[in-house]
Amino acid sequence: MLGILDIIVPGILVSFSMRIDYIRSKIFENEKEKEETTIKKSAETRYYFSSSIISYGIGLLVAYIAVSATLHPQPALLWVCPTMIFGYLGSAFMKKETISMLYYNE
Repeated sequence: MLGILDIIVPGILVSFSMRIDYIRSKIFENEKEKEETTIKKSAETRYYFSSSIISYGIGLLVAYIAVSATLHPQPALLWVCPTMIFGYLGSAFMKKETISMLYYNE
């Protein structure tokens, strides 16, 4: 069973990821030529949002497995938040944008 914070706290990171993707898409539009395909551009602009949603699903799955294995209730945030943070930073590491994500500033 999920509590309200099990949805709100990860939702903050998801909305932050969506904001990062929006700003990256604006930079992408300014730097790249207009000749690139729309499909590649669309996939490129939702990178962090997609990774945070997938991380949330993996975190919920891990929380469910932990509850099933121990037969004791566990807070889902114990598993969801670290999974989402590692997924977010892992995505930034794969894009070689880790430092800019850690020191993000608008």
